[in-house]
Amino acid sequence: DNEQISLNWHRTLNKTTCFELRASRYFAQLRSDWNGRHWSDYLQPVDVPRLPVSYFYPSIDSTQIRVIPGDGFYDYGNAAFWHDHYVEWYTFKGDLTTRIGDIHTVKGGFESSFKEMQLVDIADPWIGEFGSSQDIYRVHPADGAFYLQDDIRFKGFFVNAGVRLDYWAPGDLADAAVEDTTSILTRGMREKYIDESYGIFGRRVKLRLMPRLGVSFPISNNQMLYFNYGHFSKLPKPQFVYAKLSPSTSESAFQKFGNPSLNPETSVKYELGVRNKFSENDVISVTAFYKDIFDYVQTITIPDLPRIGRGITYVNLDYA
Repeated sequence: DNEQISLNWHRTLNKTTCFELRASRYFAQLRSDWNGRHWSDYLQPVDVPRLPVSYFYPSIDSTQIRVIPGDGFYDYGNAAFWHDHYVEWYTFKGDLTTRIGDIHTVKGGFESSFKEMQLVDIADPWIGEFGSSQDIYRVHPADGAFYLQDDIRFKGFFVNAGVRLDYWAPGDLADAAVEDTTSILTRGMREKYIDESYGIFGRRVKLRLMPRLGVSFPISNNQMLYFNYGHFSKLPKPQFVYAKLSPSTSESAFQKFGNPSLNPETSVKYELGVRNKFSENDVISVTAFYKDIFDYVQTITIPDLPRIGRGITYVNLDYA
């Protein structure tokens, strides 16, 4: 299921200044089940042996005789997993643009997103309770940015300079897991989360400053040189942060759990190019690109995790 609605309001205050406000709501839900059946109604899959019965002698003990169980296809029962997740996402944006003389056009604004995300993963639901293992959580993260940019145009010389302050609050589940010394997180993870975040309005918030610059100018009557530079961030996937953090989540043979101390992945992009105009209808651009990626997310195995011992988690690499 998907639903989306948005509202826009644009207003011109005077000849040089205008603003725009936008609000939107997005909802999506995905469920993976058997014919709409609730997980508590699942039946264990069974492969029923048929006549005539086939026998075999196990190699570990030739004195035993065992029956080959069926033909390898389940005769009745349901799948081994039940899954449901949804996200409800509210976004608010605001921009104010003003011209200062004939050279500067200044634009500032904000963007704020508030989400509710829930995930339920249950393995072997027919066992009862919440199956043989499960991952269940509901989180309320928030993220957004404040930004300011100046578009400068002077005698064929163009500069677009700006800065963006990104923020991200992982939410109560992450904060509680970090504060709980008996949680699955290591001491190093908890300390990193506290050291790299700030307490704002009772929540832990991560901040990151993102500069951006674009420059272009003519180098001849028919050629223009341009250069772009910017920092961009991308939030980690929810399962990288919240998986298995809930105190009610059970242990399983394959333990992969989230890491609230993850930072957003940051990419630094460079672009350098020349635009050549051969005629009114023919233009060719030659461009070179380069991108650095920092805090790249990767998995590692930790042998001595609290409560479970050996497990797999996500970490930021310095460079990729």
